[in-house]
This record gives sequence, C-alpha cells and structure tokens, in this order.
Amino acid sequence: MPNKNYIKGRSFEYRVMKYYENQGYFVRRQAGSKFPDLLIVPTAKKQHLGEKIAFIECKSSQNTQRLSRPEMEEAKRIMINYKVGFFLAVRTEKGHIKIINLEETI
Repeated sequence: MPNKNYIKGRSFEYRVMKYYENQGYFVRRQAGSKFPDLLIVPTAKKQHLGEKIAFIECKSSQNTQRLSRPEMEEAKRIMINYKVGFFLAVRTEKGHIKIINLEETI
C-alpha cells in the first residue's frame, strides 16, 4: 500500500491535472514517482498563439517547494533539447495551486 506522502502527492497531481484539463489542455500523468509528473499539450489554437507543450513537476509539501539541483539540471536539459516549457506546481499554505514558470529562472 502506498505511503501517506505518496497519496498526498498523487492527489495534488490530480488537482493540477484537472486545473489544466478545465482550461482545454490534453494532460498525461506519469505513474509512480517519476520526473516530471505531468505533460500538458495545448490545443492547436493555443499553440498558434505561442503556447507550447510543457512538463510540470508537482510539489505538495510545504517543505519541498522547489526543485532539487539534479531536477533543475534535468528540467533545463529538457527545455533546451526539446523546446518545451517547464513549470513547477506548488501547493500554497491555503491549499491553492501556484504555478511557477521555470523558463524565467534560467
């Protein structure tokens, strides 16, 4: 049986998935604890307006609201090699979803 932290993280990933699905994105989740957690694909219309395919890493714990150094290096590699976006989704103290665009941090 999965541990409590895994269940909490998975639940947050599903919330983020629903958030993007409600905005019209095609969303896929990687099962297990694989990096990155989600893949989002904008509609053709959104792509025409400049949006691109992106990956999202979700962090539900208040203690880990940033990427580790190896995760950040991998995110940079993915963004550069595949010309995709990369976001970090974190849970705020009030339980809301905060999206951070990692392209702005490199």
